[in-house]
Order: sequence, then structure tokens, then C-alpha cells
Amino acid sequence: MELPSIGIFCLDLSLNQIIIIPWQYQNLNFESKLLQLKNFLNKEIGINQMFILKAGLKFVEPNSNQLDVLNKIKNYKVDVDEQWSRRILKLKELLINAVHERISSQPKFCKNCVNEKLECNHSLVGVLFSGGVDCAVLALLAGKLLGDNRSIDLINVSFDEANQYKSPDRITGLETLEELKTIYPDRKWNFLEVNVTQKELDKARQERIADLIYPLQSILDDSLGCALWFASRARQTTSNGEIVSPCRAWAQMSYSVVIPDIELHSKNIHGKVYMTC
Repeated sequence: MELPSIGIFCLDLSLNQIIIIPWQYQNLNFESKLLQLKNFLNKEIGINQMFILKAGLKFVEPNSNQLDVLNKIKNYKVDVDEQWSRRILKLKELLINAVHERISSQPKFCKNCVNEKLECNHSLVGVLFSGGVDCAVLALLAGKLLGDNRSIDLINVSFDEANQYKSPDRITGLETLEELKTIYPDRKWNFLEVNVTQKELDKARQERIADLIYPLQSILDDSLGCALWFASRARQTTSNGEIVSPCRAWAQMSYSVVIPDIELHSKNIHGKVYMTC
């Protein structure tokens, strides 16, 4: 089990005691997640309320010494040798080429428009979008390389047992969405909120997901596998019914990515799998 994102956990080595310092705005699932961790560790966890930030604290201007240190850091020049420069540029080239190849190989029509060959401006590209650096870079490249009239679906998955769905990935995703809008204001970004209940997650994990994830040796394997599974549906439930991303209409998701490694090495990985089958 991984530590829940409900505060800062500290281990007092002298007392062999675990303490949590909650965030200023307490998670709605704070009590249940803390109890779950206690039961898993079979150990009490103390709550330190002394360090919780109180509303109304005033900003303290940095002093001259602190400003001097900041200016030195800002003006510090790092000598990057030619070899490192070539590697950085090569990484950029590979990443751009990988994104371009994925985008350029997509059909020109979505499921709703393919039969009539109508003018189609619907999304054909979807990004599994947590708001982190990896998916933000890929969304940015997709926005740069895709035609101006084409929207991009940002598929954000949130698991929440209290049905509030204010997970860290949801919050970060919405914040990064605003940054993308600032960089490409003319691009239409569709933020799809894929909300998954605890019951639905447990059922899918037991019946299907656990048999599909490999190597399933860590919490991260499980977390990414579950996110990919539910993101592949690209389905958002609203008060007016369900919204399904047009990019989900084809045999596979047009663009489902967790980290750049998948983009850079996908052909190599699939090649090896094919050779060993």
C-alpha cells in the first residue's frame, strides 16, 4: 500500500512513532484513508495539528541576504558540453517524431463521420492526462503538430470512494489545462472527467485488470494499469447523459500515454514481444 496524499508523514526514530501533519484543507477522505493505513501497518498514527497552516498568515518579504542568494541562483550559468547538447536535441527530435508519427497515422474521420465522409472536426487524438510533466509535454506537442481545426481530448481519471473526485490528478489536471489554454488559446481542449467509484474499481481489478497488468510487482504497476483501463473507455458521465470521446470509437485509443518512455520505446518493446511469442 502506498501512502495516501492526505498530508506529510513523519517517522520519529527516537519514539518509533509515525506522525502525520495534515494539509491546511483536509482531504474529504482523510479519516477513512488514515484508518486504512493504520489497519495496513497495524500501528497507530499520531496527528500533529500544531503545524497546520492557518488562514490569514501574512507574506513576509525576503531580506537582502535571501534576495542575494536567489539572484545568485538565477544568474548561475551551467556549462553544458557539446555531447550533452546533442543528446538533449536528439531526445527532443525523437519525441517530436514519435508524436508526429502517431498523429499522422490517424484516420481523418471519427466514427460519427466516417460513413458519410462529412467534414469532421471531432477529436481523433486523446491524451491520458494527469496534469504531470510527461503528459503535459505530450499534449503540448500534439497541440503544436495537429491541424488547427482539430480538438484534443484530455482524459483524466479520478478514483474516489466518497464520490467527490477531487483527487490530486484531477486538481493538477485542471491546473495544467489552464496552462495549455494559455499557450494554445485557439486550440479546443476537451477535458474528460472519468470518475470511477471504489466499488467499480475493485470489481474491475478483481475480474479483469489484475490479469492484464505485468509485472504487477508494485503499487505503481497497479495504479497505472487501473488508470489505463478506465481511461481507455474515455467516458464521462454528466447530468445530461454520457460523453464518449470520438477517439475511443476506433479499435484502440488514438493516443494513450503515461510516460514518454512508452512513446520512445514502444516499437522496440512490441518488437521484442512479437519475437518471443
